[in-house]
Amino acid sequence: RKAARAFVRELLPRLQSTPGVTAATVATFVPLDVRGLPKKSFTITGQAPASGRPDAALFGSVAPGYFQTLGIPLVDGADFVDLDNDAKPAEVIVNQEFARRYWPGVSPLGRKLVVDDSTYEVVGVARDSQCVSLSTKPAPLLYFSLRDRVSFNLTLQVRTRGDPLAFAPEVRRVVHGLDANLPLRDVRTLTQ
Repeated sequence: RKAARAFVRELLPRLQSTPGVTAATVATFVPLDVRGLPKKSFTITGQAPASGRPDAALFGSVAPGYFQTLGIPLVDGADFVDLDNDAKPAEVIVNQEFARRYWPGVSPLGRKLVVDDSTYEVVGVARDSQCVSLSTKPAPLLYFSLRDRVSFNLTLQVRTRGDPLAFAPEVRRVVHGLDANLPLRDVRTLTQ
């Protein structure tokens, strides 16, 4: 877990300082990917589920800067703390649909969710975005901090000025400068 966080902590500043790169992040998913997003059961602290059993929402883990890189504004709260600040409680950012459904008319900031026996504090609300399909209404979505729910199956997401594929060799060079054995596959634009 610490090795994955350390790799991301080293990688992102290097990519972000690459000429032509305007933002970079990592996440466990790519919006609109054919594989879709998994669901995770959760309970809200102090709130009984309407159905009597835990609710479920789409979820993924993201690094700080994800929302800026993907152009998804935070409509309330703030982005995640850095990847090494273990002094802060585990954090989650919810999308607007999640907030509307589970906390109608009140701010979700500071509220707590329990997922897999761990408690997460809501630190932000992200604008609804199309993560699953362009033809469906946004569903409730939980964005976990990569600091708290790390994964070794990550996608690198880079925003550039100009043709994104023209930056692929430089991105590869930066990644392989940190780990020459790390495979980079399925390089494509978000439009693709």
